[in-house]
Amino acid sequence: NGSWDSHDYIERAHGNLVRGVDQPIAALITDLKQRGLLESTLIVWCGEFGRTPDNGVRGGTAYGRDHNANAMTLWLAGGGCNAGHTIGATDELGMATVEGKAHVRDFHVTLLRLLGLDDNKLTYYHAGRFKQLSQFGGQPIKGLRPEQFDVMLDGKPRRVASAELLDFVTSADASASAAVVFHPLFS
Repeated sequence: NGSWDSHDYIERAHGNLVRGVDQPIAALITDLKQRGLLESTLIVWCGEFGRTPDNGVRGGTAYGRDHNANAMTLWLAGGGCNAGHTIGATDELGMATVEGKAHVRDFHVTLLRLLGLDDNKLTYYHAGRFKQLSQFGGQPIKGLRPEQFDVMLDGKPRRVASAELLDFVTSADASASAAVVFHPLFS
């Protein structure tokens, strides 16, 4: 379909690409939702960079819109994420993040947590020592998950805070139960 790495003629170049993926993405999300699989499937849509809002004129030559590591857009669907929420904002030009700035390490930790994995417990052995996927830090991005979950444990409802969910799932109470069903409380 072409390359998303276009620096000029953005509307024409990206417009054709968007038209090629818009309907299939909508169909995927609709299908997963209809089958009851959306909450157990995490969809991540992002690129490697945002784009600068200017035309990139440097030294009299128009290079087109450049890569922008200071502001980018991505979206998540399903996987227990809060639906319809926007987290963060850019300045009026879209050049820099002014609210909700997060490092890529934070995003990685957030993805692991959304997948039900505790980044602090995931290690691998490399070059003579154990390493952790998030060994250089990273905090879950706030606002992506519901703050509380209603949990059915042996037919009895319990309310569990999002921060305690991993501990609950791995606890003796949950592992002794025949079934644990999660119902996110969306606001």
